[in-house]
Amino acid sequence: ALVWLVVAAGMRKPGRHASRLLQLSVMPADQAALAAAGLREIKGVLEAVVIGDEGVAYLKVDRDQLNDADLDAFVIAQA
Repeated sequence: ALVWLVVAAGMRKPGRHASRLLQLSVMPADQAALAAAGLREIKGVLEAVVIGDEGVAYLKVDRDQLNDADLDAFVIAQA
């Protein structure tokens, strides 16, 4: 039990990460790459992959850091 306590004490607290799926407009691959880069610039977006021919973006976000207003503005601008 003491060994487990020592191991557990050194572990990091799990992050408050979540997945998000965004509906965007259909776009060519080069525009999708730019959109993904733009999404990654938003505070709290850890990872972004945009599939242009499907018009979707898959995000990994930090719920504590995510700026929802900036994310909403980005989606509106892409529509």
